[in-house]
Amino acid sequence: MYNISDSDLQKIIDLSVNVGAIYLQWTLHSEELTTKEVREKFVCGEELLKILDSFDPKGEKKLERKRLAVLAHGYLREHISENHANLYRIGFSVVQQTVGLVALQSLEEVEDLGKAINERLPEHMENLKGRIDGLLPPNTILSVIGRITQKIEDEGVDLDIGDLLAEVFNEVVSTGGAREVTVTIGEESKTFQTFAEMVGALLNFGVEKFTKRCKSLNDFSDKEAFREVIEDCTNGFLSKNGDTLNLHKNDFISELNPGGKGDVPSPAPTIEELLFGAIGGMAEGFWLSHTKQQDGG
Repeated sequence: MYNISDSDLQKIIDLSVNVGAIYLQWTLHSEELTTKEVREKFVCGEELLKILDSFDPKGEKKLERKRLAVLAHGYLREHISENHANLYRIGFSVVQQTVGLVALQSLEEVEDLGKAINERLPEHMENLKGRIDGLLPPNTILSVIGRITQKIEDEGVDLDIGDLLAEVFNEVVSTGGAREVTVTIGEESKTFQTFAEMVGALLNFGVEKFTKRCKSLNDFSDKEAFREVIEDCTNGFLSKNGDTLNLHKNDFISELNPGGKGDVPSPAPTIEELLFGAIGGMAEGFWLSHTKQQDGG
């Protein structure tokens, strides 16, 4: 399941979460709704609206919730690719079996919600396994199920489904090897093969900004000002590229932990922790070299 761009991955995540949430909310409404009523009663994202408009521009056709889920799959298969459609099917199934589990238990009066979720988790993961069987290699399915199980056990009702899908999609799409990552640094789009290359380029960008701000020799010795510039550049970088970086997070972790054989620590570090940790170390090394040069060393 390759040749899917980062922007398309994010769209499929959004669509999977959107349709999955509507699927679960639909039980509070009539069995069938017109597409106009679907638009009015539920929050429909940009991708879902495209699908509804393609299917029924006038808003008169009736749907039931299973048909909506199938409609999205069919649209992706016909208008984009089988890969996109199958990835959506995986994403929707994950939402259905995870958010559905958490929502179901939240409605029930139980003393220990976390314990109740974990008790029903094996059943839901078995359901998920059956739904995605044949879409992925058996070993990848087991790895995905293990990742989801761990995430739910760790986070319970605080589960961020978008973050979970980013991790799952990252693993599924990167099965054939690490992917290039294209990000925006400043105003320029750049493509990198590794996390280290990307962080190095971000540091260089920060160093250039710091250098341009310096008006005297004393300014070049102001470590606190240097740190502030690097922090500002890193925050801006995260703001512009957060979704893309999250899609590659597992690749980054594997690069930083080559002996881990693809294992992700639990709880997994956030992309913010990874980036600030890496650039902080590089920036410190740069500053040591910088001060030695100033001292004539």
